[in-house]
Amino acid sequence: MTAPAVRVVVIDDSASARRWIKAVLMRDGMEVAGEAADGRSGRDLIVAADPDVVTLDIDMPGVDGLTLLRAITEHAPRPVVVLSGRMATDRGLEMAALQAGATHVLAKPSGSTESAQLAIDLVHRVRQAASANARYATGPAPGGVVGLGLRFAPGQLVVVGASTGGPGALRAILSQLPGHLPPMVIAQHTPADRTSPLAARLAAASALAVADAVDGEELRDGMVRIAPPDRHLVVEWLGGRYRTRLTTGAPEHFQRPAVDVLFRSAAQAAGRRALGVLLTGMGVDGAAGLLELRTAGARTIAQDEGTSVVFGMPRAAIERGAAATIAPIDRIAATIVRDLEHRSPTGD
Repeated sequence: MTAPAVRVVVIDDSASARRWIKAVLMRDGMEVAGEAADGRSGRDLIVAADPDVVTLDIDMPGVDGLTLLRAITEHAPRPVVVLSGRMATDRGLEMAALQAGATHVLAKPSGSTESAQLAIDLVHRVRQAASANARYATGPAPGGVVGLGLRFAPGQLVVVGASTGGPGALRAILSQLPGHLPPMVIAQHTPADRTSPLAARLAAASALAVADAVDGEELRDGMVRIAPPDRHLVVEWLGGRYRTRLTTGAPEHFQRPAVDVLFRSAAQAAGRRALGVLLTGMGVDGAAGLLELRTAGARTIAQDEGTSVVFGMPRAAIERGAAATIAPIDRIAATIVRDLEHRSPTGD
């Protein structure tokens, strides 16, 4: 049986850009389910057409692309590939788009040679986004929440690192985890001027208590804490409890928060009671820390290539032998529950 064509909505205020994008996608066998010239009509079109993927310009009249992107991420989650003429010169705009929920960010071409390369990149990115579309579901993946009937052993800690594509991956995982899970702390690469309420968006899709981390907070079961912008997040074991600490130490791998900083602290504070998870992201941050966790006796998981938006960080960890398990995004929640030490409700 032939797989159904990938359905795409194209949103761009330039008629020539829309024609070019449409031609590139249709030439590769995709279906353009509709096109819009501004954010407001684009929003209505997404609701009506329910596409697999959206391509989106940033600079548009009325509702701009970043505003629409945040609305898509919060209310109608699906992969969004951003194309912008400003992307090549405005690095901050790229980070803002990724933080707002973009799956990929591409710069519009300035000449015929760049157009040919962008056509190849666009097709690849849209197809990659469509293949991982399941992780953008608003609720739990098929099978629902996992681990509801388990009682977890005390003293365990889950630490998670992510970068590009992380918000969508985190949403998929948290939506499947039970509300009584041992405490979880997350380092998601974040621009210092982040305004998008990532914790609130994740909390809306989860039974867990998700919030930005604060300095000195005691961690309890059912809590998820996310590193705030421009702060490293570390975990300490004090007075028989895990506590969060926020620091302004030097960036690592050009990042603050950095995943390695969190993972190293968990290896020291929790050792074999920790479980480390490294998700999609560019670069190598988290690879050394995940290895340190595994060396300390912790269980470790890396996201697989097929469902990673960018396979840089997980690949680096796998190549170092840091990942005991490699799993697709729709199996990571179940793998976390499996790897946590637990006992049955009867105490067996």
